[in-house]
Amino acid sequence: MALGLAAALLGVGGGPGSFQTLAAVWTEDFASDPAARGWAVHGEASLFEWSAVGGHLEATWDSGRTNSLFHHPLDTTLTKRDDFSLAFDLRLTEILGGARPGKPGPFEIAIGLLHRASATNASFTRGKLPLFPNLCEFDYFPQGSNPPPVGIIAATVSPMIASTNGGAVATSMNFPFELPLGEWLRVTMTYASSNRTLSTVLTRQGQPMGPIKQVALGDGFTDFRLDAFSITSYSDAGDRFGSVLARGQVDNVRVTTPDPPRPRLEAILANEGRRIRFVSDSNWVYALERSDDLRAWRPASAFTPGAGGALELADTNAFAGPAEFYRVAMQRR
Repeated sequence: MALGLAAALLGVGGGPGSFQTLAAVWTEDFASDPAARGWAVHGEASLFEWSAVGGHLEATWDSGRTNSLFHHPLDTTLTKRDDFSLAFDLRLTEILGGARPGKPGPFEIAIGLLHRASATNASFTRGKLPLFPNLCEFDYFPQGSNPPPVGIIAATVSPMIASTNGGAVATSMNFPFELPLGEWLRVTMTYASSNRTLSTVLTRQGQPMGPIKQVALGDGFTDFRLDAFSITSYSDAGDRFGSVLARGQVDNVRVTTPDPPRPRLEAILANEGRRIRFVSDSNWVYALERSDDLRAWRPASAFTPGAGGALELADTNAFAGPAEFYRVAMQRR
């Protein structure tokens, strides 16, 4: 009987002596129909249309409609302990704050990262705390006018992060900051876990606009969970005064996510079965998988939470062939 180890993996895939990692950079240039690459719509599909001629996505942000997302999964879940970045090109062709009768104030258009289960929940309400958890997005509010004594509210660029429970929101309000129409702008957002700070850079034809103030997570900020990139048209339900109607294009999306931790595996062959030992991370859960041909993998243990120290996963099933290989599957807690 031979006992072999494949690498520690995130999800399924990979092979002997190698790691399947996320570090990678995921990009989308909309050169072909994005529906074939895992993009999906929640809400009103008519707000999003792929342009085969332009090679970009046509988007409408209409706060008079239901929450609508054109989104793509990240294949990982990001938290405040992860470094990550996202970037995209945006060209607005028209935008109007206070677009709906009785709601003359500004409301945001949004592009960024979110948690799909949270954002597609029926209770998710972008205009009311604490009902919009798990967000990291670029928000732009066109000029609007709230009732006295507030009056005119200038156009505002507002990067923001919302916590998992929705009770904490970190943002910076940059105004007056009006985005030009008909021009491609590049938005780059970078989150650093070392100081829990989100930095945003906005450029036009390669030249910086701004500056845009950083967003820092305070001591009371719990955490967030982000698992998808989304171009999002929010309903203004829950917002007493604000509304928006905008149209534009999005292109050249780029999201960089970190490597998962790479545990070093040690195999133990004993009478009671086979065990795999490694150092675990408290932010992940682990399960053992086995194969006799390095192609088809079967579960060999249940998922077990890491504790930040040594962890053993055991396969007590009988030997099934002349050789068996093991790997560790990992999922974010």
